[in-house]
Amino acid sequence: MHRVILLHGIETSTGASEPRNWPARLEGIWETKQDLSFRVSSWIWSGIYFNWVWGVLTWLPWYRKAVNKSVLENLAEIERFVANSAVSQGQLSVIAHSYGGTLVQTALEQGWHFHKIILLATTMDENFDWRKYEKQFNSVLVCWSPDDNVTVHSTYGMQGKKGPLVPHERVTNMKLDGMKHFDWITPQGLTSFGEAYRHFLES
Repeated sequence: MHRVILLHGIETSTGASEPRNWPARLEGIWETKQDLSFRVSSWIWSGIYFNWVWGVLTWLPWYRKAVNKSVLENLAEIERFVANSAVSQGQLSVIAHSYGGTLVQTALEQGWHFHKIILLATTMDENFDWRKYEKQFNSVLVCWSPDDNVTVHSTYGMQGKKGPLVPHERVTNMKLDGMKHFDWITPQGLTSFGEAYRHFLES
């Protein structure tokens, strides 16, 4: 039994409507399953100013660094206090959309360990060297599309549009033409791919 954190992107607030508040919907879809081998946590994180992360400001390295630091310190505290799940032992899995991939990248660079990682149209660096961190994860599923209409504007990572350019035998590509940035996390998208995500987490 491992713990799965659903990690959203920027400009998301508690109670937001679809498609930005997708973690609660995916958690609800899986709640109907009685034989899950993992526990799901839908978690809304906030920014460093006015509880909001400004998308345009993420172009600034110092702002990204401050956001990443705040979010990961918060997540680590939640895991210690609530879940008692030691990230150093690889008991934590994550599904990340958009800027959530940048948070996952930062976590790996800081020494975090993950069991499974699913990246949905993320701003993670497409040239991220998975081999350098291969002892910190078991397997990764990268979902991306050359038709992504948001990550193309990212100055710090376009894995959601280009896919992982550094191959690794435990990093699987899921390339789907025609998918826009939010198509992965709309109600229809979650219904269509939810079982595939679940299968990957349980495999």
